[in-house]
Amino acid sequence: HRFLKKFNIEAVRIDGAYSRVMANGQNYYVNTVVSQHPRLKLSGITVQEMIFKDEYNQEYRKKISQND
Repeated sequence: HRFLKKFNIEAVRIDGAYSRVMANGQNYYVNTVVSQHPRLKLSGITVQEMIFKDEYNQEYRKKISQND
């Protein structure tokens, strides 16, 4: 998905219901909209990836790269 290619991950916090991602200078919590056009919602965060869903419930995944 084009939007996700530009989604620059700066930080990830995995903390149950308070899990969030900082990307492009903003914090996004699970179940919040990250893009209006196309409408994408951050639906989950794991150690390896973030999961997004669009308005048609189609899933998109973006890997979280880990720098040593």
